Amino acid sequence: MQELSREKNNLELKIDHLEDLWILSQYISTNDIIYSTTKRKVAIGNDKTKQVTKIMYVELKVQKVTFDTDILRVQGEILNENEFTAVGQSHTVSFLVSDTVKISKYKILNFEEKLLKKAIESKHSLNLGVLLDKDELIAFEFSPYGYKVLVHEKNLGSKKGYATITIDDNNEKYEHIKSLLEKSYSTIILAGPGKFKNSLSQYLSSKSYDSLTFDFSDVDSVSIPKCIAKISKSNILDNSEIAREEEYVQEFLKRLNSPNSLCAYGEDDVISKINEANVENLLITTKFIDKKKDEGSFLDFQEYLTLVEQLQGDIIMIHSKHSSGQIIDGLGGIVSLSRY
Repeated sequence: MQELSREKNNLELKIDHLEDLWILSQYISTNDIIYSTTKRKVAIGNDKTKQVTKIMYVELKVQKVTFDTDILRVQGEILNENEFTAVGQSHTVSFLVSDTVKISKYKILNFEEKLLKKAIESKHSLNLGVLLDKDELIAFEFSPYGYKVLVHEKNLGSKKGYATITIDDNNEKYEHIKSLLEKSYSTIILAGPGKFKNSLSQYLSSKSYDSLTFDFSDVDSVSIPKCIAKISKSNILDNSEIAREEEYVQEFLKRLNSPNSLCAYGEDDVISKINEANVENLLITTKFIDKKKDEGSFLDFQEYLTLVEQLQGDIIMIHSKHSSGQIIDGLGGIVSLSRY
């Protein structure tokens, strides 16, 4: 992520990576304002069946934010009037990698500021995955926040059966991913069943490309999320962020099982601790935050988050798709570590 300009709570950001889209889905909140050009279909004359697509500029008061694989969608209420829209109309704008977004934040909490700063300063853990067997190859880039399919080729291979892997087989697969190998990925992972990934890894090594191999049984596009999840749970990637989350969750579990448990879980009990100024660390999951935003109650809950930070407590966001996040979601999506 690049910060192009900033004046107090008004920012202009350039989206560079998939994970930037996920981070923005957490950073943009209800009542923020998004400024963007967008497309909208409008009727020609009085005939609503005949429509044309017009490009227009909108100021959008945010109501809902969603992130789906490789696209960020922001739904809200239009604040500016033009020939195609009226104030108060509902509209959705979408953002992809390489887009620019202008945001006026209603309020910026410290943990949100840290999240954005990390995105701007991060080198980004964007990886290249290649899922393959004898006849099929799917190349996709992925990060802890999403993935995007780049190449999908079928009917490859020598047609000589599974017993034989030739140089031509590997070269054919290499040619399909050659341009991707030139990009600055953190890690290249070849996944799939049998020996095909190992053979291609050796072939890439002869071309001076380093890669890791990972056993995975299914080679089809619908299996990519499952493959990424298994890779993330293994030790072959740098999972420093996952390890940090796990450390906090393990400390919570340790306290939970101790006689004088200095912790709380569930929204009501945690809010009681916040009101008592007895929260040193507040752990909330992405699923909990998304639920609050969907219910329209995030603005009210934001006041408790503000109070935690005013009392010098730290807020740690835990990813619900990680195992540590699933533990916290099982306890209501929110837990706290007490001061005393």
